[in-house]
Amino acid sequence: MRPFWGIDITRNKKNDHPDGDPLIVASSSASMAEDVNEATEQADAMEQKAKLPGWIRVIYTVCAVAALLIAGGILRADVTFEQGYKNAPALVWIGGVCGVIAIALFAWSKLRRSKVEESDEFEETVVRIDQATAAAAEELGIPADALDVDVLAGKYKIKDGKLKFCELSPMTAATFVNISAWAFVENDTLYLADVSNKYAIPLSEITCIRKGEKRAVFRGWNKPVPFKEPPYKEFKFGVNQFGDIFSKTHYILEFRHDGETWGVYFLPYELPAISKLTGITDVTE
Repeated sequence: MRPFWGIDITRNKKNDHPDGDPLIVASSSASMAEDVNEATEQADAMEQKAKLPGWIRVIYTVCAVAALLIAGGILRADVTFEQGYKNAPALVWIGGVCGVIAIALFAWSKLRRSKVEESDEFEETVVRIDQATAAAAEELGIPADALDVDVLAGKYKIKDGKLKFCELSPMTAATFVNISAWAFVENDTLYLADVSNKYAIPLSEITCIRKGEKRAVFRGWNKPVPFKEPPYKEFKFGVNQFGDIFSKTHYILEFRHDGETWGVYFLPYELPAISKLTGITDVTE
């Protein structure tokens, strides 16, 4: 299967063209793409500014886990705190210190993010992204009723005849980037578009929605509601200290084009939207 938003780096590590490029039917102007990229880069810089440095996030994780393990051990031992302290005072002190450090770093993280999100620079960045995105949508001819859907993109290699997505960087477990796309149906054709390109997939070529075999680890959250709140809370997404988000499952919209099987990878909360667009209600295991 060819990942629609996948980039094959098996032979060329510098390749940056998604496999789905042959299905492009319209592209935004170079100046428009540059405006969007600049706004996105500015947003990424703000996001990094809001986070604690990576090595501090590691300390936070280690301290939090240590404090929880020690506290859990004392509770499982079914003894009072006084008795636990008497039996292992050093362990209790270590757990207490780790707990204080973890709480302090958590509070610091929240404070940093709050300061960034309340700044004028952050508001200006949000406005700039909205304006650039709206202009790109108009240029690509995206209808007002198009759905906003999240799709998964990533780089992959073919080894021993098997496709394997690659980690985004040495400091992450994520193999996918979660990107926002417009999706709509016109003239028996499913159109998918990002701010740079519009792609066309005839509905007659779509074969099924298949459940992915493995969990998906990805970067990026595009919805206005956090993933730990309803309606996304039910999917029980996990997150690590590096900001990688873990999904227990994902889905693939499969279609046949030019004799090949292609797949658009997406997260579970988009299943109702993809089903609505394609008319496919059953999921193939």
